[in-house]
Amino acid sequence: MRKLHWAPVNYFIAEGQRYQVPWRAPSTVGSILKDPDSALSDEELQYLVGFFDGDGSVFPAPDGSCCVLSVGQSYTRGEALLRFSSAFGGAVYKAGRGKGLWKPMVQWTVRGAAGKLAARTLSQLPSMKQAQLQLAANWPSCRKERGELAVSLKLLKQPDHKPELYCSWAFMAGFFDAEGYIRIRPLYAGVNLQLVQKNRSILDCIHVFLQVQQPGQWSTVVVYDNGIHRISCNSTRGSQQALEHMLQAGLSVKRREAELALMISPSNHVRIREDVSRPSGNQSKHRRLDESGMLRAMEIHRIGDRLRKARASNPKVCRLQEDLHLQQLKMEHKKNCRLSVIGLLRNDIRQLLAQGASVNQTDSEKVPSCILA
Repeated sequence: MRKLHWAPVNYFIAEGQRYQVPWRAPSTVGSILKDPDSALSDEELQYLVGFFDGDGSVFPAPDGSCCVLSVGQSYTRGEALLRFSSAFGGAVYKAGRGKGLWKPMVQWTVRGAAGKLAARTLSQLPSMKQAQLQLAANWPSCRKERGELAVSLKLLKQPDHKPELYCSWAFMAGFFDAEGYIRIRPLYAGVNLQLVQKNRSILDCIHVFLQVQQPGQWSTVVVYDNGIHRISCNSTRGSQQALEHMLQAGLSVKRREAELALMISPSNHVRIREDVSRPSGNQSKHRRLDESGMLRAMEIHRIGDRLRKARASNPKVCRLQEDLHLQQLKMEHKKNCRLSVIGLLRNDIRQLLAQGASVNQTDSEKVPSCILA
């Protein structure tokens, strides 16, 4: 699966519509190029700054003459790219062919005079990438100075960079669209929100804001062995309140998932979980429980909970049969989960091949015939 190259994609999808690439905003759309003083509302600027802090990039052009601003996204999640292009000009291009579980990518880029103006506008608010944007907005013409600033730009991208931050619900909406996750619990109708980042400082700043807005609802920053940091809201009500705030502030890439999460109940739990998971990246697709897996897990949880309570009330009674039954259910659950993953992989490979995906000749021999059949 991981060696299967997707067929070339010449479009991206935003709000249910297809846009051919390269794509530029229509000339009728207002942007800071036409009206620098009034094109962006405060809320829209805060959203774009938040999103750029999450998924934006600043780097010198190959010839060093200017800096390039870019934002990359999966080709099925282009809503934010429309907003950047409408605000600052530039264009959306193909950025990478899909491979295996990774979907094709598209990228909004802007450079030159438009890039400097975009960088100057985005750098108005304190943010993780404000210093990078300020360098881009004031990129010099002297070659020697450009080389020095290129080194400074690289240093500003290190995970230990400690920025100041202007946080609002509009900023949160942009940052969550870029770096947030909506999780629906597999065992019950619960909602969980997560924000992840390499840079801890930005999550610390966001946590301070969230503690004021939603006291006690969000965890402190947790760090993993791979250097990724995370904060999360494990309360369903707290998660739904945060989603309501972000929807009102302009959440767009994850708008549909957020709206579904607000509708969750025990009666629609399984369907909502599947619908929320579907637009997400494919990387976790084969680790998620399907409907039958969720039902098995719920049954195992109920039996285990009942057994623990029985032991607590009468610890002297031997419950060997119940223990054996529970272990048998767990073994069957594990086996069925593996079979489900194999079925998903086969289905995904068939679909990609039917859509024009290709496998290198040297690799095709390594693909089991039972999968390609």
